[in-house]
Amino acid sequence: TDIGTLLDDPAAKAIVDKHLPGFTANDQISMARGMTLKSVQQYASDMVTDKALAGIQADLAKLPAAK
Repeated sequence: TDIGTLLDDPAAKAIVDKHLPGFTANDQISMARGMTLKSVQQYASDMVTDKALAGIQADLAKLPAAK
């Protein structure tokens, strides 16, 4: 899922904020809207860790499916 889709969904955005504090408030986030979190990891590996990605994935899986 691309970052833009996650940011446009309030529940998904809250999950990203929980695991990556400050990530969605970054001034450059608009440039990353078409990228995935995994692809951003190569540029921000200190913040976007495998552990954070796993936590985001687990929490997103708990969300009800979109209709």
